[in-house]
Amino acid sequence: MLPVMDAPVEAWWLFLCSVAALNVLLWVASLRRYQHHVRQDPAFHVRRWHLLLSGIYTLVCGFRGVLPRADVQRICLFDTYLSSIAVGRSVATVAEMCLMAQFALLAHEYARSTRDPPLAVLGKIMVVSISFAEVCSWYSVLTTNYIGNAMEESNWMFLGVLLTLCMLRLRKSVGPQMGRGLLVGLVGAPLFVTFMITVDIRMYVTRWLADEAAGRAYLTLSQGWQDINTRWVVTGSYSEWAPEMAWMGLYFSAAVWVSIALTHAPRPQRQP
Repeated sequence: MLPVMDAPVEAWWLFLCSVAALNVLLWVASLRRYQHHVRQDPAFHVRRWHLLLSGIYTLVCGFRGVLPRADVQRICLFDTYLSSIAVGRSVATVAEMCLMAQFALLAHEYARSTRDPPLAVLGKIMVVSISFAEVCSWYSVLTTNYIGNAMEESNWMFLGVLLTLCMLRLRKSVGPQMGRGLLVGLVGAPLFVTFMITVDIRMYVTRWLADEAAGRAYLTLSQGWQDINTRWVVTGSYSEWAPEMAWMGLYFSAAVWVSIALTHAPRPQRQP
């Protein structure tokens, strides 16, 4: 039996469920396309790790879309431990590190092909940055202090900057086929950075400032761990979910598509 939801929340949840199902189908199609690539070019076997990592990311995002929850607020749509913050944040951490591993692997592959060591360094910086973002996220989740979320999203914004730098370095050393993909990325990455600054980071900083002004008492890490395992508030209220709808909708759709697409990024080749 479905919980009582306001009409906009129900429409949003059905959208997330539909996207989750679509993404699974896209990943299956990605698997078949990967097998075709390997038959045509055995060297494409190097992308097997991307296929696995994108599969994990796709499944976790689908899970989080079907059972959405907002960490610091402790709200969810379904009264089940699978909707708890402890479960949701744990699988999200694994998935986000999988996505980051994809970027790092691709940067390493292109750096080796184009003989551009700084490109590999940028890939390693991405991993360090997002690892720190995960620590910030967990701090915020456990203590309910939104400053951790603001720092987390700032690191994701920094990732967009790093990706832009990587693509700019590659632009002069790859062939036209890959160049078309880079053009899409050079448009998408700055849009991502802009979204993070104007929407996500701003939202969390505003919440943190409001809590500070109200003198909110935050949880300790141990109190937070107990809290995320035992407390979740089931609600279908639009006012509760409205601030989360935009980023969740984009995250569980477009971000998954990027992860799947990375498996099939053109193999790097030097221009003659």
